[in-house]
Formats: sequence, structure tokens, C-alpha cells
Amino acid sequence: MPTTTYAHFRDVPESAWRWPSFSSAEIACRGTSAIEINTEAMDQLQSLATASEIR
Repeated sequence: MPTTTYAHFRDVPESAWRWPSFSSAEIACRGTSAIEINTEAMDQLQSLATASEIR
């Protein structure tokens, strides 16, 4: 699975964040604020979040 890593969640470019139901801060490590983004997993989570909003 493709994973992108940033040293801090604030380093994630706004143009790269395509999951409106989530923020990079809530996905980041609580201790270091580092973030590893698995794009396939995030796409699936966004699909679930969108589907639950419709109901």
C-alpha cells in the first residue's frame, strides 16, 4: 500500500490532503506529530464517512 510520510502533520500540503472528513492532525502521532498517510486506507475511510453522512 502506498504510504507517504511527513515529519509533522503541518508539513502536509493542503493540495495533497483529499479527505475532508478527517484532518491531518487527528491522524498524526500524538507524541511526535509525525504522520504516515496510507492513501488507500484513507480513501476507504473517506468512503465510509461519506456513506454514513448520507444516511
